[in-house]
Amino acid sequence: MTNPSSSASERSILFSLLHATDCLPSGWQDSMNQWLETCHNPSSVEYLLCIDRGREHDLGVFTPMVKGSWGSSHLNKPIELACGFGQFRIVVNREEPFSPINGWNRAASQSQGQYLLLCSDHSDHPSQNWDQLIMNSSDAQGQIHSHLRNLVPLLVTRAEYQETGRILRERKDYA
Repeated sequence: MTNPSSSASERSILFSLLHATDCLPSGWQDSMNQWLETCHNPSSVEYLLCIDRGREHDLGVFTPMVKGSWGSSHLNKPIELACGFGQFRIVVNREEPFSPINGWNRAASQSQGQYLLLCSDHSDHPSQNWDQLIMNSSDAQGQIHSHLRNLVPLLVTRAEYQETGRILRERKDYA
């Protein structure tokens, strides 16, 4: 549910692409570009790149942009940068053990979209107009039709995320 005091750009975000990466400084960019190039309406998408604590210096070209605003007191605040999506933010995962699962969960905690999609460095091949496909395969309550789950297996609705507060659980949580 949208906060009534949210800005117009926050209210227009329908999709949150959550990308946990260890491929710094630029190994994650091909995946991001694939999602951008295949998206019908990039302004409705936020891209959250999650890096592990201690890797901030590995941001390459982004380091000068974030260095002045990044200190120990700022680790809870995502860094916003410009790109082709509605928003692009860098989020820091502080939860050990550092893993993609904890990174995705950290990015999800900072996300705004109604639909949360997990991205990775090497295996993403999104369908052309993936955002329209999701919208056309959802009911009026934002529930995803089962046939879409087979096409986009790492897709979670905001309601599903809020039920558990996590996108995925670490293997140790299943014991």
